[in-house]
Amino acid sequence: MTHRLSWRSSRMRMSVPSRKESLRRLSVRRGIVYHINRECSIPVERTMRIGILVCLLSGWCLSSLSAGEVTLVSDPQSVVVRIDGEVFTVLHTGTQWRKLFLNPVTAAGGLEQLAMDVTHPSGEPGLPGSRVLICRDFAEVRLNDQPTGKLAQGQVVEVREVKRPWLFVPEANGWVHEGDVAPLGSTVTRVIQTAPQKGLDRQHPLYYDHPHHKGVWFSVDEVNEIKFWNEDGRILPVSTKIDVEKGEFAQLTQVSHWLSKEDTPLLEETTTMRFYADRTMSFDFELKAQGQAVHFGDTKEGLFAIRLPNSMREFSQGGPVTNAEGLTTTAQCWGQPSPWVDYAGPVGQRRLAVTLFDHPQNFRKSRYHVRDYGLFSVSPFGEKAYSNGAQPEAIVNLEPGQSLKLKYGLNVRADTGNNSEAKAAYERYAGR
Repeated sequence: MTHRLSWRSSRMRMSVPSRKESLRRLSVRRGIVYHINRECSIPVERTMRIGILVCLLSGWCLSSLSAGEVTLVSDPQSVVVRIDGEVFTVLHTGTQWRKLFLNPVTAAGGLEQLAMDVTHPSGEPGLPGSRVLICRDFAEVRLNDQPTGKLAQGQVVEVREVKRPWLFVPEANGWVHEGDVAPLGSTVTRVIQTAPQKGLDRQHPLYYDHPHHKGVWFSVDEVNEIKFWNEDGRILPVSTKIDVEKGEFAQLTQVSHWLSKEDTPLLEETTTMRFYADRTMSFDFELKAQGQAVHFGDTKEGLFAIRLPNSMREFSQGGPVTNAEGLTTTAQCWGQPSPWVDYAGPVGQRRLAVTLFDHPQNFRKSRYHVRDYGLFSVSPFGEKAYSNGAQPEAIVNLEPGQSLKLKYGLNVRADTGNNSEAKAAYERYAGR
């Protein structure tokens, strides 16, 4: 069967390239070569061929730090962040959730990897294979120049053909645009399951624990005895303002209310989020007490966090986990203060790494709640909890009108096994 699709608007027309055109094109995007013109009249030196092969096999190309354009696209219940047209992450602001979060988060080179993954079976459900996550509120499906349906945000579908920028989804019998999806073979956050299957072994790809761990999030327990981390308390989105829509970085400001037991604002959170082309996110948080005094208790359950996919878990086949002081394993890094901690592991056919950053301007050094089952967070609360009682409690109190400011960051990249990349990413973050 031949699938033909084009996309029209009042400003532009895009269509699937023919196979002949593809074979005659030398396309290099972010340092990744994915077509070679065999009819080129300019001879290709043997050393160049070897160099290209080495780059592809080593994954160096997929970790390119070349500059790109970051863009923000608003949907009614989310904001999609793209880098050079490829989904980096999505901020979810829908009121059906108990808190805000970002999911998915992807490494560079996902679409190029997807083009290779479609040549193999995807395997059992839960494995990345050539599966993608729908990232728009609704992603349009097209066939033969016509819209034929929509796929909902959060759906996982399999792609069996790639004709960039279009991806063929058999179960929808149509094509979706690459800018509306995230390839799971390059995603470093766990897919959210609203009705997970029970009774699965911990090693199963679909095993799902701690349902309050959603993507990347910011919350903590024991705020006036309310467990926001555990989603007993609710963090309600109030407004989302795009400050910088596109450029070398993009920026938005999110205002949310942490609600009291009486459903009145206890804290007003104002967060500035910046997204950079090198796959770094920076977050400047301000928590302002509203009509009553607020105290942050001593707890390990917080604060700025990411939940990694099952394949990256240290106890499964993930790791290494390393901090700036050279400690390794989650057991050694847990509860320790450090400028950064790096957590690496396999995702599909790749090895990826996530680094969390504690900003040097924070009011005290933060400690890391990093676990072998894929939870990875950093928090300034919990001196006693993180030190196993060696340090006294250090409760933080705010009077009405007082604010607490915190800064954290995150970087995603291909893992080369070189910790100097985590250090360099931290230095870029801290110097911005």
